[in-house]
Amino acid sequence: MRLRSASLFLAFSILTTPFLHAADKSQELRDRLKAASELTALDGAALHPWHWKLDVTVFDTDGKNPKTGSLEMWFSDGNMRTVASLGSAEITTLRIGNDLYRTDGNEKDISEITFVQMQVLHPVPDEVFQPGVAVKLTRETGGKTKLDCIAPTLVRPTNDVVPVGRQFSFCLEQDTPRLLVMYELGGFGVLRQQTGTFQSHEVAVDLQVFLRTITFAEAKTTKLASETIDPSLFQVQSDMSPVTGRVEISSGALSRLTMSENAPTYPLDAKERHASGTVVFDAMIGKDGHVLSLQPTGQADASLVESAKKAVSQWLYRPYLINGIPVEVKTKINVNFSMSP
Repeated sequence: MRLRSASLFLAFSILTTPFLHAADKSQELRDRLKAASELTALDGAALHPWHWKLDVTVFDTDGKNPKTGSLEMWFSDGNMRTVASLGSAEITTLRIGNDLYRTDGNEKDISEITFVQMQVLHPVPDEVFQPGVAVKLTRETGGKTKLDCIAPTLVRPTNDVVPVGRQFSFCLEQDTPRLLVMYELGGFGVLRQQTGTFQSHEVAVDLQVFLRTITFAEAKTTKLASETIDPSLFQVQSDMSPVTGRVEISSGALSRLTMSENAPTYPLDAKERHASGTVVFDAMIGKDGHVLSLQPTGQADASLVESAKKAVSQWLYRPYLINGIPVEVKTKINVNFSMSP
C-alpha cells in the first residue's frame, strides 16, 4: 500500500477565503464530490477480500483522559465481520447481505468506534447526492495544501438560523477528487492526516476527529491487506442475535452525524417572561437520517418546547451505519435557550 501524508499542520489552522458562488459549476462540483466518494469508499461488493486493523484512541471533549480501543474488519463478497472494542467494552458484528448479527453489548459504549468505521469505510454519505441538493464552493489553505471545500445544502436555512460553527462540507485537494478534511456542524471535523492507495482506492491510514481546536479521537491503521478470508468468520455464532430494533446512542454521538439543522426561534412570550433553559427530547432517528419522533422530557417551558420541536423535527442527520447498514437509533436531543445579556 502506497502511503502519503496531507501537508495540513492542524485541521483547525486552515485559512478560509469567502464563499465563491459557483452556480454555473454546480454539476462539476457534484461530479468531483461523487468521484471523491467512489475513490474513498471501501465497502463495495466488487472489491477483493480484505482485512483491516486500526488502533483507536478516544478522548474527552477537553482532549484529556484517553481511552484506547481497536477496530478490526474482514470483508468478502459484500459480507463483513467487525470486532470493535473500547476500554472494557467489545462487540462483534456480522453483516450477511443486508442482515446484521452481533454479540451482546451496548452500542453507546462503542459509538466512537462506529463513527470511525463510518469514516474509513464510506466517508461521503450517499444522502449528499439526492436530487435537489445544492452545492457551493470555498477555497481554503491548510499548511501547504490548497483545498476546494464543497458544501452540500441539504435544507435551506431560515432567516433565524444561528451559526453553529463551520458549515457541513468536504474539502478536497485543489483540482483533484482527493478527500482530506470533512467538517460537520457544531465544530466537529475529520482530518485524513495520512492516506494510502489500496485496490485503486484512497483509504485513511491516520485519521483524526477533532472538536474545534481539540483532538477528540485518533485512528491509526496497523494492517490493511488483500487476503483470502476464512468463510467460517462469516458464520453466525450461538452468542449472536439479529439486530432488528433501534440501537441507542448518546446525544454527543448523534451531534457528530448532523448534516443540517436550523436553530429554533426564541418565542416572544418566553422572552417577555424571561423563560430559559434546556429542552430535552427522547428522539428516534430513522434509517434515512430524518427525525421520526420527539418526546419532550422534564419541566421545560411549554413555549420553548413547542419552538424546539418545530425546529428539531426538520433536522437531518447522516444515517447511522453499522457495518455499512443503516439502522434506526434512539437518543436524546438537547436544545438550549438562553437570554442574551
